[in-house]
Amino acid sequence: MLRHSLNTTVSMEEQWKIAVAELSNKLIKATKKRDEAILEASKLKYSMAELEKKLNKREIYCHILKSGLEVCSNTSKFSVSFSEDFSKFCDRKMSEIVAMLGWTRAWSEPLLHAFFGASKSVWLVHLLANSVHPNISIFRVDKGVRFDSVYMEVVVLVVVVRWL
Repeated sequence: MLRHSLNTTVSMEEQWKIAVAELSNKLIKATKKRDEAILEASKLKYSMAELEKKLNKREIYCHILKSGLEVCSNTSKFSVSFSEDFSKFCDRKMSEIVAMLGWTRAWSEPLLHAFFGASKSVWLVHLLANSVHPNISIFRVDKGVRFDSVYMEVVVLVVVVRWL
């Protein structure tokens, strides 16, 4: 009888050891899965933050684009109600034209209307080109660069100066 009770005790002890080992194994696996889930959640959270930043940038740009389009479409005549960026663009282009042609006189009203009409069209193309992702790049060639017929076409600039 003592032997039977000793065998039962040893058997119970072995069963407890096996149960503890199995539970430890399950705990290790569960901990590993939890860690993987936490890592995945962290990656998703980072991705969401990046997407939110991109979305905010796009929303801001769309607002700017909309404002620019409204300004351009509401401005049929020369006025001071242009956007600041459009005004800077026009000032820069006017200065380039004045410097290129060597003008010293004031611009006539019809010339100003024509200039601002053309500038408005160029500005709209500029806004539209920057509204797509990725942005459309502008191909420019500096003065004095060797002609390459693969990438360039002949453009003749005829400057007619008419004294107004």
